[in-house]
Amino acid sequence: MSHLWRYLLRENPMQIETTRAIRRFTVSGDYTATTQRTITRILFGLLYVLYAWFLVTIVMYKDDMSQGILWFEFGLLTLLIPGSLYTAISGERERMTWDSLILTNLSPSRILAGKLLWRLSLAGIIMLIFLPPLLLTHCTSHYNKSYALPALLWIQFLLAAWCVFLATFTVYISANTKRSVATLSIVTLSLLFTLVLLPMLMSVFGVSMTSDSAFTQGYTYGYENTRPPTAWIVSSLIAHLNPALVILWMENSSQTMISSDMWRDSGIFLIAPFLYLIGAGLCVAGTLKALARLGMPMQATRKEKGG
Repeated sequence: MSHLWRYLLRENPMQIETTRAIRRFTVSGDYTATTQRTITRILFGLLYVLYAWFLVTIVMYKDDMSQGILWFEFGLLTLLIPGSLYTAISGERERMTWDSLILTNLSPSRILAGKLLWRLSLAGIIMLIFLPPLLLTHCTSHYNKSYALPALLWIQFLLAAWCVFLATFTVYISANTKRSVATLSIVTLSLLFTLVLLPMLMSVFGVSMTSDSAFTQGYTYGYENTRPPTAWIVSSLIAHLNPALVILWMENSSQTMISSDMWRDSGIFLIAPFLYLIGAGLCVAGTLKALARLGMPMQATRKEKGG
């Protein structure tokens, strides 16, 4: 395990990706760089002040703002991850830098780890920034708590797994497209369909997201005394893996608003993070194969020597 840690992270030459990202905020030297650094410091200073003001507001008003914070956190992470990763591989090919990259002594796994490292680190930092307000608003609110403390922590774990899946999925698409705009379009349409359009379509066609009707109202569409089509069941399962539904349905008030839901009652939200991680593993495997197909000279050399 320690060897793998050194190989992929600590001694990975692709850490230059992280170094470049940090230097964008800490540049120094000529006039332009110094000006950019000053502007960056001012912006971060304003964010610090706004963050402190928000914490003070939570303490003063003692209202539970956890739902709004969770929605904002989910939206920010969902936009940030694809926005920072859609050029990971396809962008290198567009800039004609991919050939020079693969001429180095880098394996596909090292390239992938380098591309993911600082983006996932940034997502982790953002989640840590959101954690104090969430805990503070939960502890200071004396009534109408939107979420139980275990639910808040579980949602954070689920969002972390969601970020890992979304990052690996974006890199997988980027490794299989030649243009960054194509990568961004595919990822955006996939998120739009899964998070928005699929629940809407199910609602339009009568498959309720808040009850067992997908399993008990088959007669409405001519399937009396039979189970509905398998496509409905699969679509319902995919829709229930939507992180937005977890945020909505793990709220305390939702327990009384929704009388019955087969997927929720079966504990789908408890296994959702692990399903995200399994999906991330499949995306990693697919990305490594795609990178190998793009041509890794070191691998070709090894094959020739072996032959």
